[in-house]
Amino acid sequence: MVVDILIPASHLRMLDVGYFDNLLGSSPRIPSALLQLSNLCVLLIKDVGANGIGFLKVLKSPVLSLGVATANSLPLEVSHLGSIASTLSFLEVTSNEFLFKPTDVIFPCVETLRLPTLICVPSTSISHSFPNLKRLDLYLTSELGFAQIQEDHDVNRAELARYNGPIPKLKTLVGDPFALYQSALYCPVEKLIIDPIDEERATLALLPFARSCRPSILSLTLEYDEDVFGYLEPFSTELASATELKELWILVRFSRGFEEDGDMGDFINDLPYRLGKLPVQSLSVSFAFPRCESAQMDDWDHFLVNFDNLDSWIPNVVDAFPTLRHLIVFSLGACTQDRHVIDAEGDRGRRVVKTDFDFEGPWSFGYSYYVEEVPNEPSCLFDPSLSTARATTLGIGPADGRQASSFFESMYAGLHDILGLDDGSSDNDSLDVP
Repeated sequence: MVVDILIPASHLRMLDVGYFDNLLGSSPRIPSALLQLSNLCVLLIKDVGANGIGFLKVLKSPVLSLGVATANSLPLEVSHLGSIASTLSFLEVTSNEFLFKPTDVIFPCVETLRLPTLICVPSTSISHSFPNLKRLDLYLTSELGFAQIQEDHDVNRAELARYNGPIPKLKTLVGDPFALYQSALYCPVEKLIIDPIDEERATLALLPFARSCRPSILSLTLEYDEDVFGYLEPFSTELASATELKELWILVRFSRGFEEDGDMGDFINDLPYRLGKLPVQSLSVSFAFPRCESAQMDDWDHFLVNFDNLDSWIPNVVDAFPTLRHLIVFSLGACTQDRHVIDAEGDRGRRVVKTDFDFEGPWSFGYSYYVEEVPNEPSCLFDPSLSTARATTLGIGPADGRQASSFFESMYAGLHDILGLDDGSSDNDSLDVP
């Protein structure tokens, strides 16, 4: 019995429960046993119904991280979390509606808020209830029409202008294009993560963010489409003059239906030239292919007939981005074998040097490079002061392994974050109840 585990387990610091209301109703002793977990710091509960909401109202544990997924699209009210509002630093609510009231509590310590299945983004209420928010993730349900999104955007924009404005301490804004547009949170941020871009209206919705957010790190997830570069043209043009932009992370997802759209080799070849106007110093390009059996690899390569290998592609990337100092290439899934890269020289007096910080596996690889000027090259695009030693101070050179490793790990963490990959970590003070 679960209750026999919970009663003596006052040391538990993490609890992950599916069908939470079913658990609460399985024994009258369960709710009281859960409320005795005085050291509980991480609580993840799914299929939360009326019983689960009642439990949250009286929860007294010093919970730092809370993930709640309600059952049957049941709305969750901010007031339901009032008993733990003072300790929470991370909150994820999976519900179509996250309801606020004018008298709702304040969450002074929450720095990360994730709302992955909203119908409407309550921007003004979020700004009021989470004054120290640093990261906000917003995703809409797919059922919404654009007319409703436009109407909600106009309401949010008017309310934000009338009251306290955008979230003052926000550093990272994450979401799908339409959720971001609906939020009308046009404020400067350090990092803007957009997932996914798969139609023209998505990029048009993002234009105001290109003008106002001015991120130093931009992450774009692109669904493979032969017209996606056309969609991106206005957005990338707007960002071309953004001197704040230093890092660009691109993830291209190929679905199993891409075969009908032509040769993706042309798509990969075009990518650097269509985005090369962005003034970035660091670039991470990732390709995510559907998994397939190794026996089918020849079939996959049929759709790469116009893509030779990374050896010839990498210098083209460097030539397309004249300000580039560091490059990372990832590939996940199929089409990753026998595509290794040696050091190569570009056409503009710059050399691409492969670092030692990489990984290879049967279904994936990741390579890291830095870009340096070629000695005694008159047409070099870099200032002479940008030597290998200078690159090292930026965290992109080979001389200090710790710096290069740290940079590579940070870029990999960015991809890890976008894909939502599980790091496989475990905790002896945790309990997972399916």
